[in-house]
Amino acid sequence: MINLKQLKLANDEEIICEVITEPTEDAPDLAIRKVLKLMCVDDYERNVRYYSFKPWMSFTEDVSELQTLNSLHIIGQMNPSIDLTVHYAQAIKEVENSTKSRKILNLDEVLSEIDIDEMSEEEMDSYLDYKFAKIKNEKSKPDLKIVDPIDSGDTNIIRFKPKGTVH
Repeated sequence: MINLKQLKLANDEEIICEVITEPTEDAPDLAIRKVLKLMCVDDYERNVRYYSFKPWMSFTEDVSELQTLNSLHIIGQMNPSIDLTVHYAQAIKEVENSTKSRKILNLDEVLSEIDIDEMSEEEMDSYLDYKFAKIKNEKSKPDLKIVDPIDSGDTNIIRFKPKGTVH
């Protein structure tokens, strides 16, 4: 049985997580996983409050990995409502699917193909879109051709910095 808890922390953050182990006198830490931080934004003009989730720890690759939380930092806890549990489950699925697609892209391969210091943010976005589309294409429809935005092959013009300079 999953022990899902909504925790209010001393730093005013609210998280939702699966509690794997409860604290004891000898070990005051909780072992937790699938931890999402509850984000809240108020729209005072419309009198509406919006909620969303994000991974609690930055750059967390796998939300299923165990994390620890010192129980002394918890100021309140409760079982989340059914509505919140449903939204949490959907958010966990989205995070896990996003993690799966990120793990597919080999960072060493990307860095060997391009010089990120010389690319603008738009060029980087375009290149990453191309790489993800290529991976998706290879899995689903191998007969489609995806055009590389860096080397499209249809011209012998090479673009250099500053923008607009061609050789």
